[in-house]
Amino acid sequence: MKNLLFQGIYDKKTFTNLRNLGIHEFAFDLRPQSLNFMTISGAKSVLDVAHSDHFFLIFSKESPDTIQSYKNLLKNYPFKFTTVIRDHSQISDLSRLDDFYWMFNPVSEWREILQLNHLKGVFLPIDYQDFYAHESDVWKMIEARHLDVYLHANNFEQSLGLKFDQDLKLSIELTREVEKSYRNVDFDKLNRMKIWSLVS
Repeated sequence: MKNLLFQGIYDKKTFTNLRNLGIHEFAFDLRPQSLNFMTISGAKSVLDVAHSDHFFLIFSKESPDTIQSYKNLLKNYPFKFTTVIRDHSQISDLSRLDDFYWMFNPVSEWREILQLNHLKGVFLPIDYQDFYAHESDVWKMIEARHLDVYLHANNFEQSLGLKFDQDLKLSIELTREVEKSYRNVDFDKLNRMKIWSLVS
């Protein structure tokens, strides 16, 4: 499904279910402290059954060398892998990265980060929509750099207040909202979420 990305895919069954619903963009969370942590072996099991999908790899405060080592482990797969940095990060580390996307955080040095040469896109959490509305420099800098933009919802419910159109790129976090138990997705519930009628 065009312009819809799911973050926090942690197993092959969930990937396959979303793939069958028409999703083509996925994010593996490689942060060890994350509830949606995906091991490299788990990522490979998904990639073994994938087609021409686009995958984002989520990191936090890992060093550029560590990030590159993870990407090297996946280099034999013929897919596009895009680095996403979440949480507060040091400018010095971000400036050493190859092309990457960044999850916006208003308490960070966001003006400096938005000017980094290798920054190609941003995820704008819906949580900060009031900040974006009052801080016009965010949009001015994004537009000046022609950065790719995804709005990011913490869950399905948070996404329902959005007005969907062809230009909107939306990222949704998989959470306990669609789980039967810890890391066990309820596919019946997932398939009944209202988002599917809004974006179809």
